[in-house]
Amino acid sequence: MKTMISENGLNFNDLEKEIFRIGCEYAANLMEQVLSNMDEHIKNTRDKKKFRHKG
Repeated sequence: MKTMISENGLNFNDLEKEIFRIGCEYAANLMEQVLSNMDEHIKNTRDKKKFRHKG
């Protein structure tokens, strides 16, 4: 029995690896956005007398 995946020259392992790679890339981008937003929030709400900006 041929499946659509094998007819296109893909196998399940390659498909699984590609989906995992895409998921990791998406998660990394999402984490970058979350951390950037948190950093911006901390920068704007910090006690500016106690915590000065050094960079």
